[in-house]
Amino acid sequence: MQPLSLVSWNVRGIRSQAKKTKIMNYFTKLNADICLLQETHLSQSEEKLMISPQFSQAFSACYNSRQRGVTILIHRRVPFILNSTVIDPEGRYIIIQAMIFYKTFTIVNLYSPNNDDPAFFHTLFSQISNFTANSITIVGGDFNTVLKPSIDRSNTPANVRLSHSAKTINEYMDDFGLVDSWRIRNRLTREYMFFSPVHQSFSRIDFFLTSNSIIPKTNTNIHPIIISDHAPVTLTVQIESTFKLAHTWCFNTSLLKDPEFDKIIRKEWANFLERNYSPCISPSLLWETGKAVIRGKISYSSFKKKQV
Repeated sequence: MQPLSLVSWNVRGIRSQAKKTKIMNYFTKLNADICLLQETHLSQSEEKLMISPQFSQAFSACYNSRQRGVTILIHRRVPFILNSTVIDPEGRYIIIQAMIFYKTFTIVNLYSPNNDDPAFFHTLFSQISNFTANSITIVGGDFNTVLKPSIDRSNTPANVRLSHSAKTINEYMDDFGLVDSWRIRNRLTREYMFFSPVHQSFSRIDFFLTSNSIIPKTNTNIHPIIISDHAPVTLTVQIESTFKLAHTWCFNTSLLKDPEFDKIIRKEWANFLERNYSPCISPSLLWETGKAVIRGKISYSSFKKKQV
């Protein structure tokens, strides 16, 4: 089993070099593999500043230098092959699908509006629905709402009503087979991530939703509120990293004489390498994943056979 550690943290701005250094040092302390940051407050021209010797890949949805912004950082030790991304132009969410330890993951980082806005979650989960088939789904970030007000927010009566946003999230959780990874193991525990001076209350508005199928192999922890006004939360997933080919793939070399096929494969392979090549990725992993990604193009071989 191979552990994969994800950290979600509303950092409330990371433009200051001193603050960025503190946050990166804390990620190192947590042994983070993948980091989900909210409220980065970075402009489009600044997003590459998040790349470091430790975190060699960064994916961001930016808004402006004063508000919003989300970033996903990938540690250089993670065997990561990107498949596709969805970037919200409003800087509220980013979705990436990638091969990690030979398994397909859909990872979502979100910073939701701080008002009751179910339309935002309808839009978000509509995007997520395009990636969930045959994929391990992990949704993390600052949801700006609680799923169980009586225990997820202090000083709240037991009969308080759910927000419209929370109702919408719960409905999609049922539809997509997602669970709150911390609450499923801490059913009645009160632990909080954020203090609201306006409402004079603590709440757990930062959390992970994960595919129900991986819950037995996960562990979620809430850490102290430091550096930012939110606490970071970690999700560790134990992954079976053994890789077995279903069958031996054999390339029909006669297709190399077909100019159309040659053009298609050269273009697809160049696009794949442009998105995914890194000295940190082993050639064997790059090759095996590349074959999987362009599988649809390789099936052109079967089409040609039928034409003969």
